[in-house]
Amino acid sequence: MAQLGTCSFVARQQNVVFQGFTGSGKSYLGCALAKQACQHRIRAHYIRMPNLEEAWALAKDKPQGSTKFLKEVRGLHPAGHRRVAAGPPR
Repeated sequence: MAQLGTCSFVARQQNVVFQGFTGSGKSYLGCALAKQACQHRIRAHYIRMPNLEEAWALAKDKPQGSTKFLKEVRGLHPAGHRRVAAGPPR
């Protein structure tokens, strides 16, 4: 956990996924990690899985929506713009 606070995973182009039971602190850890990234001057974006799924469902109903949505999500990838994104594992 201490190593996550250094945000070195961004430079290594790695993702972070928190899994656990309800109330185990996944959202808290995600927000704390995003805050730490901001303190390292790394642009951060935190999104919960239900919100990501809803955004995807709305996007794919629009013309070119899926393509635009995927472009936006890829733009959040640490490799592209030094951002931290919490989302579905690849």
